[in-house]
Amino acid sequence: QKLVPYREILNNIQDKYEVVKLPDDAHDTSKAYQVLGHVGVFGFITSMTDHFCGTCNRLRITADGNLKVCLFGNAEVSLRDLLRENVPDQQLLEIIGAAVKNKKKQHAELLIDIIEPLPSPKISSQYKKKLSVSFIQPTRYNQHDFYEINKNSIPFNHIFPSYSVQSRAYSTKNKKPESSHISQNTSPTLSHVDSSSGRASMVNVSFKAPTTRAATASGKIRIGREAFDLVQENIIKKGDVLTVSQIAGINAAKQTGYLIPLCHNLLLSHVSVDLELKPDYSIEIISKVECEGKTGAEMEALTAVSIAALTVFDML
Repeated sequence: QKLVPYREILNNIQDKYEVVKLPDDAHDTSKAYQVLGHVGVFGFITSMTDHFCGTCNRLRITADGNLKVCLFGNAEVSLRDLLRENVPDQQLLEIIGAAVKNKKKQHAELLIDIIEPLPSPKISSQYKKKLSVSFIQPTRYNQHDFYEINKNSIPFNHIFPSYSVQSRAYSTKNKKPESSHISQNTSPTLSHVDSSSGRASMVNVSFKAPTTRAATASGKIRIGREAFDLVQENIIKKGDVLTVSQIAGINAAKQTGYLIPLCHNLLLSHVSVDLELKPDYSIEIISKVECEGKTGAEMEALTAVSIAALTVFDML
């Protein structure tokens, strides 16, 4: 309630003075400005109202030897204790890397977690120890938890996919899994439904700051042994099945905003679609989509996989 957005402060200054924006370096945490005719400069560190966490490269070591990956975060890793235990340099690097990857994507999300904690995810017992660091940010990390994660290489989103029917989408935005259970006494909030009219509505993302987004989706189409052999030898009459399906998937990702009515049109910076023949007479399709925008690219990744699979079916 008491937060004043930086744009409001800037507008107040611009009402009285002619202000120019100064260039910022790629990893600056401050937005620099100058009043024309004045020598000094001033800047805003917009931690809450215009997130820059994706480009922040700050790491801090406290006086008592703890690594902090974010000044606002409570999480710390005791490098002092690890050094005193003569942990090898390579393992130190892995622990530091794991701490950096566990960093929040933005400060506002951290505040929301404190005010309205997400439901606790249901984790099968075999993963509880190995994934404890992914869900909690304790004051001290246990080094063995990091070793467990690195040693077993269990990708966070492979256990809790954000989409699961015939294909699955994994977001690289490091979101916490949300419970799919909805209480009978709770009215769910649907992002594509207008709360007042109850009709379909496009989500408003105009207030969001553009960030780097990436998503991966995977799917599998079973084609049978005879078709499998023909594809493997590349002697299908219609042509090269894998290449045509790959191109179709890439084109589909770029057209998602036209195919799915309420999706935003995103300017994609990269799309890859890979098709691989599997021993169970199937073709696995993996799509990776990247963009710089105000909303995620999960739908684009899913559309690429779906259309690539349909193209395989059509070619055969």
